[in-house]
Amino acid sequence: MEALTALAMAGHFDEAYAQDLLVGAVNSDLYDQAKILHLFLKLGEGERKGVQRLVNSLWQNATFKLRDNREVFEGLDYRDTSWGGLVLSSEVKTLAGVIRALHRSAPENPRVRLMIDNLVARGNFNGWGSTNANAAALLTMAEVLESSALETMDDDLVVELLFDGKAQRVDTANRAIATYTAREDAPGSIRVTRPQDAERPQNAARPQKAKMPHVWISVDYVPETSGDLLRQKSSGFAVERELLSIGENGNIEDRRSAKAQESLIFEMDTIVEEHIRVTNPETSNFVAVRVPFASGFEPLNPELATAPREAKPQGQLTLKPSYTLYEDDRVTYYYDHLPKGTYDFYFRLRASFEGSFTHPPARAELMYDARLFGRSDGTRIVIRAAKR
Repeated sequence: MEALTALAMAGHFDEAYAQDLLVGAVNSDLYDQAKILHLFLKLGEGERKGVQRLVNSLWQNATFKLRDNREVFEGLDYRDTSWGGLVLSSEVKTLAGVIRALHRSAPENPRVRLMIDNLVARGNFNGWGSTNANAAALLTMAEVLESSALETMDDDLVVELLFDGKAQRVDTANRAIATYTAREDAPGSIRVTRPQDAERPQNAARPQKAKMPHVWISVDYVPETSGDLLRQKSSGFAVERELLSIGENGNIEDRRSAKAQESLIFEMDTIVEEHIRVTNPETSNFVAVRVPFASGFEPLNPELATAPREAKPQGQLTLKPSYTLYEDDRVTYYYDHLPKGTYDFYFRLRASFEGSFTHPPARAELMYDARLFGRSDGTRIVIRAAKR
């Protein structure tokens, strides 16, 4: 289904294959039904009865109830609830797909609006959970908003941004899009008002209905504290970190745990072996273990043909990653599938630059669900000239 949609969007719609999918779509799960219905409606293709069967099927699996004498959307009757496999799926992604298809079929249907309200209510400051769910929800909302013709904002409206009690008016006159940028520490809000009749010019007609603008707010954040001060945190993974000093004979001379608000001192040209231990409490898909390190270190990649002998760590990886990425400031291990258990990671660094540096925490996380993660303590690294 995803392949057919991608090909269609690229201008290579296979009508015969699509018609076969349309015929059997009523036996598919809700997401696939919604996906193929949306495609046929968007392209204006497909046999009318087959398309209508899909529309009817989606409505039959949507539940609405009366609550306090008001109709509300209760949810979908999902045929498949095994979310989170290697093929990314979720309740939000399925709901967003159904809304997208039904909205294209009947944009003015009040029940579609109830479903849209339900989708919006599921989101929070962190979106809808996973990045995959976020993308599905935002694509649906973008299509819903785009379906109404782009018009200039109602000149009669007064749009103001408020920060710490101070108002800044946004000029929306004769504009389809008005932008305003602010750098504020205080929480902000938006106020939309309409002038009183006394403030309206004598010849100005009184508008019959307020046309509220759509507002998009983009917020950027800066780190609350330095990485060497961050303490260990577990919200799905437990992560520990230690640094091993390797002597000229190749043996481990010293091992020290990374601890927040403390410093680890190394002499120039010391070979340091990083050891990260990650405990995964349940089998997961798409896991990343990111290990940033102090800028005074130089990474030693043992996979390079020109790597020196000391680049190979003594420790052994518990499980070979699906992919490993060595960068100038971090090493990242990626797993498509990571069973429940405890895993050890090792790689080496060389102390190459004198100074005091932040050594940020190591972090394990689900790549598509930032709520589930764990980190080690951060620490400070001091590299000084070798004693003579």
